[in-house]
Amino acid sequence: MNCEQARELLGPASDNELANESAAMVAGHISKCDQCQSEWEQILSVRAGIVDILAQQKPSDDFEKRIISALHQEQKNSRRKYLSAYLIGVAATIVLGSFAISAFLSSFRSPLSSTLSSIAAESLVASIGHHSTGPEDPSFVVNYVGKKDAVDLTPKVGFTVQRIKLTNYDLYGSDIVKTSDGKTLVRMCYNCTDGSSTDCIDCYQAPTGLLSLQKTTMSQIVLENGQVARLGKFGEQSALLLSKQGADILYVSPISSEKLIKLVAPTT
Repeated sequence: MNCEQARELLGPASDNELANESAAMVAGHISKCDQCQSEWEQILSVRAGIVDILAQQKPSDDFEKRIISALHQEQKNSRRKYLSAYLIGVAATIVLGSFAISAFLSSFRSPLSSTLSSIAAESLVASIGHHSTGPEDPSFVVNYVGKKDAVDLTPKVGFTVQRIKLTNYDLYGSDIVKTSDGKTLVRMCYNCTDGSSTDCIDCYQAPTGLLSLQKTTMSQIVLENGQVARLGKFGEQSALLLSKQGADILYVSPISSEKLIKLVAPTT
């Protein structure tokens, strides 16, 4: 896919109107092309800005009543009653449309909204990610527990850790991560076994709702297996987020977004 083809699909992609295969191709191109990535981020930023503007400038009930009342009065005084009726319809449409647009655009924001008790995913990855260069955050304590799979980790962390299977990738090591305020999550690292890549994949798992996003905007996609997921970037790394059976699962790796999608949900 070239830049011209990708740009034609950015709009439909932001509206979640693309088929799975096309969405994966666009995501793969964006992960490799800085210019298209910049245009994609601008689209998402504009949509996010519109949501904020709508939230700040939402008309009050009193304002709406005064508009409609004035239009009704105009209807009584004017001989062209059909025009007033039309204006009333337009006013009602604008009011209802503002709410519809707000609800529609809000779907482009990640479901991981920030709360006071949550863990910022960006800070977590920047501090302890295997491919991150940021300074370590002392609020995260990493305890390496060896090559432990989901069945071994679940009784140690208090939530059901999901088993991960990635084609041509094997589990290399597992960590139990604790925060300074007592929260617990896990990180599992997967290495490529066929020599095609030297980049590992970090898989973070936490109870649903524990992770949050501060600044990252992730677009919604549908995987080959029909599961809804979120795709984005943490710096130069691809990030894929999904929820399954009470756990948020966050994959982070320098590999392309397209490859990461195919590993998580291979084509059958």
